[in-house]
Parts: sequence; structure tokens; C-alpha cells
Amino acid sequence: IDFDFDFPGSPRSMSAAYFEISREFYIPFLRRNDFFDQLSVHIEYNDGFTAYEVSDELMGAASFNNVFLAGFGHPVNIGSFSVATQWLIRVPRASESPDFQFTIVWAQPVLKNRIFITGFADLYSQDKLFEAEKELVFQAEPQFWYMFTSKLGAGTELEISKNFPYGPESWKIRPTLALRWDF
Repeated sequence: IDFDFDFPGSPRSMSAAYFEISREFYIPFLRRNDFFDQLSVHIEYNDGFTAYEVSDELMGAASFNNVFLAGFGHPVNIGSFSVATQWLIRVPRASESPDFQFTIVWAQPVLKNRIFITGFADLYSQDKLFEAEKELVFQAEPQFWYMFTSKLGAGTELEISKNFPYGPESWKIRPTLALRWDF
């Protein structure tokens, strides 16, 4: 779940909300084969909305367009570091045709679990607004956390994007500050 609190005006309020539910399932008979033992089936659902200022007296809102995703995942090990990869088909609501998505996800504790580096990067295609063409979208959110305890941390996230949520959009880098509580 991700909320952005940067709607203009006073008092400031939420400008976007986003969530995704994803699961990976291993196929038991493939786990007996060394080549396929880490191959998983991935399913996911994403949805959200954004609010924006039209004028001083009027605001608008739009959906990020809910998306169902399905495909395969497999970890890639680089020394002691592991990156999860996902190769997915995207089926956005009301889209003319399916799209693709490639995702990498990482999480690495360092310095006796005091520093935690995590994040993801997505590259996917989507329909252009008001055109019968596709566009590529890139989005990444690397996070850097200092963990005060095993449950409580403070850190930062860099929101890096191009054409997100819809293009044409130039490259954007938005740093954030955050508190983290692990349940």
C-alpha cells in the first residue's frame, strides 16, 4: 500500500493511493529438477487513484486503471545478493490488448541487519492515452532503511519514473522520507 500526501493547498492532503496484491506459487513437480527448482507462478492485482488540482476551486481524480498480471518468477543470485525477477503479462481493464511487464525486486540487510536496502524496478508497456499505440513505462523505488530495532526503522525512498502513470512524461526523481514498522 502506498499513499502520497502532496496535494496542493492547505491543509495538504492525500493525492494518490495505490495497492497491489501479489503471490508466488511453486510447482511441486518442477522443484525436483535443479534447473526449475526456483521457478514460480506469479499472480498479481494492482489498483489505485490520483487526485489533481484543475483550478483553485476545482479538483479532479483519475484511476490508475486496475491491472491483472500473471507470469513466472525466478531468483537471480549475484554472489550473496539475490534479485527476484518476474516476467509477466499485464491485462489492464478496458485495454485493447495485453501488455508485458518485467520486474526485479531486491532486499539485502547489511551491517548486522542495521541497514536494509530494498526496492523494485518495473519496465512495462501500456496503451497511450487517446492514441492507438503503446508506450514504455519505467518505475523504480529503491529504499534505504536504518533499523533502530528489528521492527522500527527510518529511511528514504527514491521514486524514479518515466511515463508513470501515463505518458508522455519526462524522467522524474522524487525523494521521500519514511518511517517503517514491521508487523
